[in-house]
Formats: sequence, C-alpha cells, structure tokens
Amino acid sequence: MEQAYEEGVTLVEWPERMGDLLPADVLMLSFKPGLAERERKVDIIASGGWEDRLNTDMFSRILGS
Repeated sequence: MEQAYEEGVTLVEWPERMGDLLPADVLMLSFKPGLAERERKVDIIASGGWEDRLNTDMFSRILGS
C-alpha cells in the first residue's frame, strides 16, 4: 500500500476503514447529492502538505496572480 501512495494517486472509497494505514498527508473529497438531480456538493478536507498547496493555489486564483 505504501508504494501506491508514493508513486501516484490512490482513491479510497471508505478511508475511515483504513485506520493506521491511511497516510497523514491526504486530500479527502466527499461527494453528496445536491438539490437538483444532477447536482453534487463536494467537501474538501486537506491535511499535511495538501493544506499549504490548496491555500496557495486558492489565494493565487482569488488575487489573479
């Protein structure tokens, strides 16, 4: 499992079932139905290095730089 984390993107359907096998540096996306039939809401939870990466990218987009 560690090799999968190091060499690419790993998608885990139920990360809460992984316990200690889940790395500390993760980006979690949670999809939920929206109000319209084809609408989805996405919650983004970032930890480890993902927090800084997302914050930097979001500020760049907001400030237009």
